[in-house]
Amino acid sequence: MHVGDLEQWLKRRPFEPFVMHPSSGERIRVDHPDAAVPGTNSVLVLYKRRGRLAGFAHFALASVVKIAGRRQDGRGRARQRL
Repeated sequence: MHVGDLEQWLKRRPFEPFVMHPSSGERIRVDHPDAAVPGTNSVLVLYKRRGRLAGFAHFALASVVKIAGRRQDGRGRARQRL
């Protein structure tokens, strides 16, 4: 995946939560446009719980095989990686 593809998802208005599928088989949920911080070759996804940082995921953009809207994902809620 290219950083521009991720940025398109993050800039959608109204924002629609989405799920990234890296090749590891995990499902990384992005619930807010400020929760994902794309870099040139990687992405950092932050998770909050009760207004505080609860965890994060950091992985290479090249490992992302699919991005799907939460409604298109077909499995309901995505597992949050902490």
